[in-house]
Amino acid sequence: MSNQFKAIILNQEGESFSRKVETIDKSFLKHGDVTVKIDYSSLNYKDALILNNGAKLVKEYPHIPGIDFSGTVVESENEKFKIDDKVILTGWRVGEIFYGGFSQYAKVNADFLVKKPSNISSKEAMIMGTAGLTALLCSFAIKAREELLLGEKVNDISNRCIGWCWKYSCYDTRKVWLQRNCCNWKKI
Repeated sequence: MSNQFKAIILNQEGESFSRKVETIDKSFLKHGDVTVKIDYSSLNYKDALILNNGAKLVKEYPHIPGIDFSGTVVESENEKFKIDDKVILTGWRVGEIFYGGFSQYAKVNADFLVKKPSNISSKEAMIMGTAGLTALLCSFAIKAREELLLGEKVNDISNRCIGWCWKYSCYDTRKVWLQRNCCNWKKI
């Protein structure tokens, strides 16, 4: 890992709020026991709020936003992760309280990370993002609940849930929102 890298830095002094890409030193990263070279991050609703004005979610400045990311472990002080492990992080108030993924590197608590499944790429993990992974976990929970209640495998329900999540994801949801609110993409 190089000693310097780029990140989006938020700052607020009084009423003056700023966001800019800055070159920072790795000593800037103060939280956690695993350092990750970030491959991808995604832009979520909460990220948009934070990038706009901190949204009263960020309590300390300067700050690095970004509530999720995927990447490769480059340093680890935790036995759960070793160098070159591929990992995903979603949530855990990263990007709000802890420095987030809008950076070339992040240092986070090992408990916040999961190893990336080998059958998806880092890019695919962030295309799915926090919302997609949550929807997928919900479909697994529904399947498990149905199997418990019915005492049998219920593949059809799980498949319908995943299909529903896919069908009504991003594009269709935004389209419905736009139709209900009579505006266009430029206003969003």
